[in-house]
Parts: sequence; C-alpha cells; structure tokens
Amino acid sequence: MGKKAERQDGGYYEIRRGSLPVTIITGNVIYNALHWHDHMEVIYCMFGSFSVRVEEHVFRMGAGDVLLINGQDSHEIFDGEKDGLQIIASIDEGVLRNPGMRYVCQTVGDERAERAVGSAAGGTMKRSDERAAAVRKLMGKLAYYMTPDFAVMAERLAREDKNLSHGKTESAWDERESLERGVYKEAFASDGDWYGYLACCYWLLQVISDFQTWERRPNEGGKNEDFRRCISYIHEHYREDLSIKKLARVMNVSEPSVYRVFQNKLAVTPTAYIHIVRIRMACALLKDPTWKVTDVAFECGFTSLSNFYRTFEMQMKMSPREYRKRYTLTGAKRLPLRNAPYGCELAEDVLAVTGRPVVPYQDIMDANIFQNFFELPYERDVFMETEHFA
Repeated sequence: MGKKAERQDGGYYEIRRGSLPVTIITGNVIYNALHWHDHMEVIYCMFGSFSVRVEEHVFRMGAGDVLLINGQDSHEIFDGEKDGLQIIASIDEGVLRNPGMRYVCQTVGDERAERAVGSAAGGTMKRSDERAAAVRKLMGKLAYYMTPDFAVMAERLAREDKNLSHGKTESAWDERESLERGVYKEAFASDGDWYGYLACCYWLLQVISDFQTWERRPNEGGKNEDFRRCISYIHEHYREDLSIKKLARVMNVSEPSVYRVFQNKLAVTPTAYIHIVRIRMACALLKDPTWKVTDVAFECGFTSLSNFYRTFEMQMKMSPREYRKRYTLTGAKRLPLRNAPYGCELAEDVLAVTGRPVVPYQDIMDANIFQNFFELPYERDVFMETEHFA
C-alpha cells in the first residue's frame, strides 16, 4: 500500500520529532482498516475493548491487555467501543539488536497455539504477570512524557486565535493540524523528561526481548506483494463489481490461488473480505445523517438492499438503522468536506446543489473511525495510573 499504509495513525495525536526510537500514539480506535508497515507495534488497551486481526488470528482485547504486532504483519482494528483508550508504541526496527526477528508477546489468545509457532517464552502471559505490568507502566510513562498538557495547548492555540474545544468531534481535525504544526514542541520540556523518555524506551525493549522467538520474519517476496496489491485494489474499488476473476488478474495468479492466499493470510474468503470492507465503509457513511440508508448500500457496492441488510446484520449484529441511531456523530452535518463541488462547504450544501450527499471517502483508509486523545474524557495524568492493572 506504499505511503498510504504509513498513515494508519491518522486521527491520533502523535509526536513527530525526528527519528525517535519509540513513538507513542494515544487515542481510541473504533475501526482501522487492514494495513502493514516496517515498524513493530505494541498495543496496550487501557479502557474499553476492541478486536484486532493480525494475519489470520483475531484477538479481543479488554482493559489491561497487551499485544505485540511484528513488522510487516497485516493487521486491522475493528468493533471498538466509544470512549475507550489505547496506547500504541511504534518501535523503530533500527534500534533492535536483531532486526527482522519475530516476537510473541501478548495477554490475549491461545497459549498452546502460540507455543506451536516456536516461541520459547510461550507467547501469552496473564494480565497479572510482572512483565505485563512492566509493559503497561512503561507505556503509560512514555505516553505521559509525549502528550502535551491540555492547558499548554489551549494557551498556544489561543495565541494563534484558535479555539480548543475539548471533546467536540467536529473540531478534531483542525486541532490535530494545529498540534502537529507547533504544540508538540512542548514535549520533553526539560532534560529530565528527555532522559526519562529514553530510559523507558530501552527498559521497554529489555522486557520485550524476553519474547524473542529466534524466528526470522519470512521473506514471502512476490507472493506477499501480490496479496497486498490485491488488498489495496479492494480498498480503492469496493464500489465496483469485484469478481474473483478480476482479483486473480490483479494478483497475476489463478482463481484457486486467490482463495488459497486469502485463507492463509486472513482466514477468510476473498468474498468475505470484500463484504468486510464494504460494511466498514457503510458504517462510516451511516454516521453522517445526510446519507439515506439506500444510498449507503449502493455507494458501498451492494447491488440489492436485501443483500446489504443481511450482510450488515450478520457482521454488526444490528440493522443499519439501529447502527445509525447508536453511533451517529453529533454535528456530522457541520463537518467540512473534501472533494465537494465549488461553493459547497457543508454536507447540506452539497445535498441542495447536487440532490445527493457528497462521497467523503475514496479509499477505506480514509474512513478509519477514531477519537483522538483530546476528544476523550481523560486527563493526561491517567497515563501515570497504569500500575492499577498489575
């Protein structure tokens, strides 16, 4: 997916300060489409719950759970709860002594299954394990060091004649842009903070080293590239008729090979994955009350309304209308629009001019559903309270 895959952090508040060994992302992911990248990730769920698909495995994470995702492993987050809180540590492989080695470190999943892949450490651990407690505490400290104080941000934005409306979804993007342009400079305000950050980074790496499997990341070469090219194609063309024959041409393999690759990589059929993508996109559109349910169905590639309802209820365990009632974004009509016709700044303007809502998403990666940290009902001090999970 090229550069697009690296934007998987979109919507979180993330410090970008040169080449840090560990970058911390804080926020709440409700949905983050299938993607991959070179760096290793450690996900710590502080509050709420969500599901994570890593290659062919699916894990349900709850408060206190930890999960490590190796570089190049395809993964997605879905079915997240509103107002949860996660800390995600992105670890640059360049700081690892043995780049490319695999790690199995998690508090979720089947321990016996993880041992079967060759982990001397067993892979899973109880939430009460002292190493799990150490990971939570260290990630909490890193998040504290790298998250600016809310009052500092409000003061800086006030000097720029901008408002920081804590908890209002419609202002989240503008606030994030402002934060990335300047407020992050407030991080590591003292030498002590900087050295404290570095100490936590290397202590975290020391704990994770217990879970190195001595297995190298497999070099799947062209087969992996074929699969990823196919996933990117589905993400960009979900509105169209996506037959197995067409996907086989995209991957440059036979039709039976398409089924085999999807089963091996995701444990689902190609058709099932296409339905997953279409329903996740439908969920994003349903949050905008200017979209009729019928329009959502056809916009997302379904050729019949009955098929859309049946597939939606099978995946989401509720009807599209029930989903809309539960999850519609407050102020969704006021969201600024990209790709809107000239002179149309709001969704209702587009509806009045064209007779139908604007399509806000061209690629499912743009439809990730999240809450950044400053929309959530938590204060910065929450990151220093992580030891209560021990």
